[in-house]
Amino acid sequence: MIVLCFVGILFFNSVEEGKHQQVLLERYGEEQLLLIKQVVAFSENMSQKGETVEEVLQQLTDYFEENVTSGSRYWILCQGRQIVFYKNNAVTKQYIKLPITNYFPQEENINFYKEIGKRGFFSKVVSDQYQQKFIISSGSIQLSGQIYHLMLCTSKDFITNQSQTRVHHTYITLGILLLGAVSLCSVLLFHKELVRAKREIFSLKQEVLKKNCQVSALSSEKYLTDEDSAQRMEAEERKMPKEQIEEPKVILEKRALYRQYRLKFYLNAYHSIMIDGKEGDIHPHTWQVMIQMVKQKDEFVLFNEIEDKIDALFAKYQDQTINTIAPFDTLNPSLENISEYFKNEITVILQESGWILTQFECSETPTRSYLIEIPFEIQ
Repeated sequence: MIVLCFVGILFFNSVEEGKHQQVLLERYGEEQLLLIKQVVAFSENMSQKGETVEEVLQQLTDYFEENVTSGSRYWILCQGRQIVFYKNNAVTKQYIKLPITNYFPQEENINFYKEIGKRGFFSKVVSDQYQQKFIISSGSIQLSGQIYHLMLCTSKDFITNQSQTRVHHTYITLGILLLGAVSLCSVLLFHKELVRAKREIFSLKQEVLKKNCQVSALSSEKYLTDEDSAQRMEAEERKMPKEQIEEPKVILEKRALYRQYRLKFYLNAYHSIMIDGKEGDIHPHTWQVMIQMVKQKDEFVLFNEIEDKIDALFAKYQDQTINTIAPFDTLNPSLENISEYFKNEITVILQESGWILTQFECSETPTRSYLIEIPFEIQ
């Protein structure tokens, strides 16, 4: 839509520009005629004061010489059709006494020469010998019975170029406005997409939160025995056969006797592993060991005792190359083998203190872990 509007504006502007150029040419001719009339009146006034033809012509040529001339705008003075002055004194020497038809061909400018013959004031578009167009304003002077024609010539291109400069400014302005409109539309579209994305993200967050709540509710129903879940269980029991109820109810009641805990430990050491019968380079790791365990509710928990025992297990490996320490001097110290070994050792330590290991996780990098789920029998 914006582009169509822009094209429409350009078309309208081009049509208006054509009209404007025509009006500009007419006004330029009128302004030149006004200047011609002033010079003619000045010349006739000097003649009436008794000055000779030579003196009048000399003052006219001096006036023409003082005016800035160029290839686009200059003066011509003719006696009949013979050139007396052309552009400036230097160029006049080349054209003096030559007929003006040598410069403005008669066959191409018939109306122009007809107007000259009438000895009045007029403006015409005339073609020179190089087919260049000029706006020529002409007026006749009678000095001592002789007829002189005074002409002010301005290149049509010189006039229209001034108009085209204005057109270029218009196009630049329109281009800036179009760019601003496109930028504004882009910003609005981006803002719209941003708002839509934020709404989608908010909707997804709400959905995830809802799912988490559902998962938490399911977990509570399966593993906890708070008052609400107990009431729901009783309601379900009334609908189920007795043989389908007894075993889950017993498990739930037994699970209620335990509390779950999670501990983390860190082992800084070196190792190299065997791959396809070849030993790799020795390199360091910070292994993170996370254990999940359960203990009866009524027992008092002394975490420091368990932590001290497990730290003691890791102590002989800290800052060492574990390939040199049993059992890894004969066992390939891969992530899996290291995890299985420490899982077994920690299981023994926990059992001695009345703990049950339910999950063991060992990570050698933040993104690479080995996980062992350990099912346990509820006593």
